[in-house]
Amino acid sequence: MTRHAASFDEQPRITGLGSQMSIFSVITCLVLLLLLIQHSIFASLLGEPVLPVYLLLCAALALAVLEMLWLRRYGRKLSDRAAMIESCISIAAIFLLTAILTCFTNHDESTYFVLLAIPILQCAYIFSLFLTALTITAADAMIILWLWHFYALHPPARITQYLEIGMLCAVYFLMGLLVWILVNQLRVNQLKLKTSMELLQTTRERLISEEKMAAVGAACQRSRARDS
Repeated sequence: MTRHAASFDEQPRITGLGSQMSIFSVITCLVLLLLLIQHSIFASLLGEPVLPVYLLLCAALALAVLEMLWLRRYGRKLSDRAAMIESCISIAAIFLLTAILTCFTNHDESTYFVLLAIPILQCAYIFSLFLTALTITAADAMIILWLWHFYALHPPARITQYLEIGMLCAVYFLMGLLVWILVNQLRVNQLKLKTSMELLQTTRERLISEEKMAAVGAACQRSRARDS
């Protein structure tokens, strides 16, 4: 019991993390592709400059595809530490991309905040609760600070927009927390299953050893009985 509790506090480690990272690259590619299509169709509504945003989305999509292909080919060879470093770089890059796209479009309602869901999910899947909470805080802070900055330059502020942004921040908070709890519980259950399998294997080996010793003892008794 103590061992399981300690494992929960320390967060069980993920094995083969590198081979599982490509799923987040796939999600990133899909979201970037949808944003690229959206910006191509509704460029007049999303605002200028069209070309810089379009080129930036294309470059980000190309990098995400390269990352996905690289992880699918070499992910299994990555150590868990290298996979975590790659995740940190990917998370930071998405934050930077979101900030640049939001500044380029210069709208109070930025559709590019949807990108922040990816690092939250990725952090909740890989890292500890503290780092997940830190990522959620950074994402929510970016959204709120951008809205404050926009209305400071383009008054008056719309209260309804603050309410909408507040709901988005709450959704990101609940999403990240729920994903971390579910993933961590799955890891704890896997750890318990692994411990039970090891215990069963140890018990099986002990029973086999005892059975062999009993067979040897019975053979010795039969041999002594024949001699007598």
